Amino acid sequence: MILEETAFESLNGIYINPKDQSKRDKISQDTVYTFMLELVNMNYILDKPVIDELCKLSADKGGKFLKQQLLMVKKHLGAHVKHEPFYPNFPQQVMDASHLELFIYAITHYFSCGNWKPVFIKEKRVEINEKNPVVNLHLVSLDELKEYFVKLVNSKTGIPVKHDAFIVDGVRRNWIKTYQSTYSEIPFRETSCKLAVECLKQGKDIGYFVKTTTDVLRIMAVYSNQKPDLTKVVKFTSMKRKERRVLIQLLEKVINIEDVKRHTTIWIRAFHCLHVGEYGGKVNEIATRFRSEKNVPTKNTPLCKAIENKDTDSAIRILKNLPSMFARCLDKLLRDSPDDKKILSEFSMIAVGVESKVLLQALGHFKGSNKIEKRSVFAKSNLMMFERKENQSELTTETANMVIDTLRQALVEKYKALNHFNENSKVYITKEAEGILLPMQIYTGSDSNKRAIARGSRLMTDECDMDKNVIRFFVHWIGKIVDLGAVFIKEDMETTKFINYTHLKEEFAVHSGDIINAPAPKGASEFIDIYINQALKSGYRYVEMNVRSYSGPKFSQLQQCFAGYMMRKEQQAGEIFEPSTVKVKMDLTCEATDINPFMFDLKTREMIWLDIPSHPKVFWLNDLNRNINQTKEILKACLDLPLIKVNMKELLELHVEAGSATIVENREDSNFVVGLGEGDLDLYDFATINSKWI
Repeated sequence: MILEETAFESLNGIYINPKDQSKRDKISQDTVYTFMLELVNMNYILDKPVIDELCKLSADKGGKFLKQQLLMVKKHLGAHVKHEPFYPNFPQQVMDASHLELFIYAITHYFSCGNWKPVFIKEKRVEINEKNPVVNLHLVSLDELKEYFVKLVNSKTGIPVKHDAFIVDGVRRNWIKTYQSTYSEIPFRETSCKLAVECLKQGKDIGYFVKTTTDVLRIMAVYSNQKPDLTKVVKFTSMKRKERRVLIQLLEKVINIEDVKRHTTIWIRAFHCLHVGEYGGKVNEIATRFRSEKNVPTKNTPLCKAIENKDTDSAIRILKNLPSMFARCLDKLLRDSPDDKKILSEFSMIAVGVESKVLLQALGHFKGSNKIEKRSVFAKSNLMMFERKENQSELTTETANMVIDTLRQALVEKYKALNHFNENSKVYITKEAEGILLPMQIYTGSDSNKRAIARGSRLMTDECDMDKNVIRFFVHWIGKIVDLGAVFIKEDMETTKFINYTHLKEEFAVHSGDIINAPAPKGASEFIDIYINQALKSGYRYVEMNVRSYSGPKFSQLQQCFAGYMMRKEQQAGEIFEPSTVKVKMDLTCEATDINPFMFDLKTREMIWLDIPSHPKVFWLNDLNRNINQTKEILKACLDLPLIKVNMKELLELHVEAGSATIVENREDSNFVVGLGEGDLDLYDFATINSKWI
């Protein structure tokens, strides 16, 4: 079902394998119509070509296909399990109960180790009658999936983990040959190494995938079922002699001391795993040096010393031959040197040679120069906060603007070669584009039913949800205790209030009750209702969803865990979990015990995408009460991200300038539309953006 899942989740469509169809013994139309009705109840509508193709399914395979497709859609929304909160008549039941009553029920539940729950008569709820946006599912062809594979592989940044199975399947189908015939290399090295491992296991040539020393190390890591980012010391799996020989031969061509020194500890293990002594050559010589010498000097040693000693003239002489490295060091050089104009003059001469991805990162960096006290950095999904040094010099506004102009001009020159627009192009950019940051950090350990967007991006509430006052958070898991919480913050970013298992209700929010026992197969669910208008009246601007593994296991170790939110108009209407009202559902599979999925700006009614795993500062009891300050720091950092990141509107303006095109205010006057989930360029389509626009 890999192709079917990719078609549905990434391309908003349905892929039907011709092998499942028959010209004679066809599936009954009633079965197809029942399937369509089930989809309508979850806000999905099939285009006519899809219906026509479904009616051609064979009688023996068609029923199984439709069941699998329906289960896939339900999993996409979180409707494949039965959600049973502690209080079945939530939220009114919790709001009506006294604090003493809630305490007695909770403490009795805890003393029974979660085996006892109070028995309540479940009241009949009125049927839900709310308008929700509808998604049209179109017919996806194999060629369309193949084209999507090429886009993913050509992405200049990391791709979400959920696509790994698809790109591996693409290699098995030999789609990689189509890519190789068009492109000389794969831009993102971690993606390249994942594909190389699959080819290596199939006995295919992997020379195309190996361009650097580190590529070989990443291939060995992926081969050993480890992550290719090399953030942890890898435990390598034994390889076949033939596979070792292939890697040694490729390594002999590309090895250099600089790359080995970046990951010395891992390379010493890798050399042992490869049995380099059996082959001799340059690889064995370098391996011997790193085993016997404590600090092996490299070509980068003079550069490091020059930057450390603030010898900017020497640093520039070296960096002129390393354009992308020059861009990364530019801020440091400008702060250390009294002659910033000389540095900028030297940089401007080689700026066009810098990778466009690096230029965009630098543009965001200098855009936010001196605007924030603490700068946030996401290193492999973990948030790190850096404060300005006391004696650190500031860049003047004039210098920062000069750098920004230089970076913009270099990007415009590079984008002229892409020819996305010309003088006759009239481009309409939807207002949501300004809130969507470039999708350059979407490589996380969580899978969302929302198409991938970058952290800090703002999504406007759907038009049909603008009059809805209730945001309903939900979490479902199987395994040890997971806690759902909500953090409310006022505009001063200091005053906070939270809702969790210790504090079930306020006038603007209510929790469905804490559950501490979630055995398979049923698991457990918790909910929190947020009342937008009441929270605003109480002075709260933001509310953040917080999910914690209370007793320690990481989310990746739980049998199942997912969370999300719904928008509701009437709090007691419909079932507590209504698939048709689900806006976001996220599978929590990250290597952490705490995650911040998203927050809401209640004033503007925008959802701010976070997807930030974190690690508690208090290790005994991982709850919101003891980690509220850490959570507050994370939220502050995320609100600052638009100040230090380039957004999609800014990127498109660079392309418009490169093509001498025109931006128009009205959609009717345009011949190219940039929209969210629509248009000639879909802002959700990170694969196209990363492969063709960045």
